[in-house]
Amino acid sequence: MPADTVTVAKDMLHHLNSWPDKPCNFAMEELPKKSPALMLQPLAGSGVERRYIDGSFVGPFSFAVYLRSEQTDTHEKLSAYDTLEQLAYWLENSALPSLSGRRTAIKIEQSTTTALALLDDDTEDYQTVFSLRYRQSA
Repeated sequence: MPADTVTVAKDMLHHLNSWPDKPCNFAMEELPKKSPALMLQPLAGSGVERRYIDGSFVGPFSFAVYLRSEQTDTHEKLSAYDTLEQLAYWLENSALPSLSGRRTAIKIEQSTTTALALLDDDTEDYQTVFSLRYRQSA
C-alpha cells in the first residue's frame, strides 16, 4: 500500500473502533477465526479523484468491512446483516473521522449492500464496501 493509503487506513481503523455499538474491535486485514470478528480491508482504487492548482486534491479511500459470524440459525444471520447496516448508518450519519497529514474527511458512503460468503469451518463472512472521500491540503 502507498504511504498515504496506509495513513488513511490507520485513521479509518481508529474511527471504526470508536463505533459504540461494535460487537468487538476491528482488526486490519486479519479476520480472526473466533467469531464475532471484524476486519477493515483497504481496497484498490484509492488515489486522486480531483487535483487542484495549489497542489491539494480530493481522493477516495475505498475499504471493505468484514464480519465473521457462527454459521447458525436465521436469527444469527439477520443479526449479522443488521450489525453491518447499523455500521453503515453510523458511518454515514455521525461525525466524520479525524484524518492526519493535512487531510479532511468529506463524506463516507456505503458502496455495496452486505454480501455473504460461506466457509468450510462453520463460519460465515459478511462484507460491506464503503468509500471515504477526503481532501488533502497542499
